[in-house]
Amino acid sequence: MVRLHTELLLGSALSAQVLAEARAMLANSRHRARLCIIDVTGSPEAERYSRSLVSKARGGIGLETEYVKRNVQGRDEALGIIERAASDSSNTAVIVQTPLPHGITSMEAGSLIPVEKDADFMNPPASLARSSTTGGGPGPATASAVCRFLDAHLKGPADICIVNRSTVVGKPLALMLTARDHTVTVCHSRTRELRRFTASADVVVVAVGRPGFLTRDDVREGGSTVIDVGTSVVGGKLVGGTRTTVR
Repeated sequence: MVRLHTELLLGSALSAQVLAEARAMLANSRHRARLCIIDVTGSPEAERYSRSLVSKARGGIGLETEYVKRNVQGRDEALGIIERAASDSSNTAVIVQTPLPHGITSMEAGSLIPVEKDADFMNPPASLARSSTTGGGPGPATASAVCRFLDAHLKGPADICIVNRSTVVGKPLALMLTARDHTVTVCHSRTRELRRFTASADVVVVAVGRPGFLTRDDVREGGSTVIDVGTSVVGGKLVGGTRTTVR
């Protein structure tokens, strides 16, 4: 079992390294790259997150990026926006933000995105098939970030509990971590006796979109790491799904 001390693990240095690698990759590439981020959610969390992505993509690595934000009136309009962006030959990568408008599933929206443009692995089942072989290769953005962070901090196989079951975070992350020899349990906000799983894990990854969902009582005292990749806006500020007292 991996023994992890209770401490705040900062990702700023690793973030700077990843951005530098991405800048170099773009500079040395012979191919044009363009990211399109689609936001039809009407959600302040999605807009805040999208604008952060645009800033990092454009300013951080020099990637041409378009942010398409629309207040849609129905499912046909929303799906039409996604389909047009996905079929646009000038876009080499597409991200569709969630939650989607009522009546549209992530699977339905993702099926409109060609696999080769699917930056967030929203297109099932081809995207999940790609995840099963991404022990060191590209994966969906959030899952890849978690793996990269754990690669830098873990010294061996760990017991990891993921509190998320989506096709863009929880499911691909489980496959990617398993490929790294970790033992993974996938839970969600409706898991019965959730604390039984989180409190026994070396690492807990939480992404439930509920502020303060995970508390100190839910994790193993003095020997676990919590990675919070949830996003919510409270009082105009972007917050995660754990209470600050967890650390």
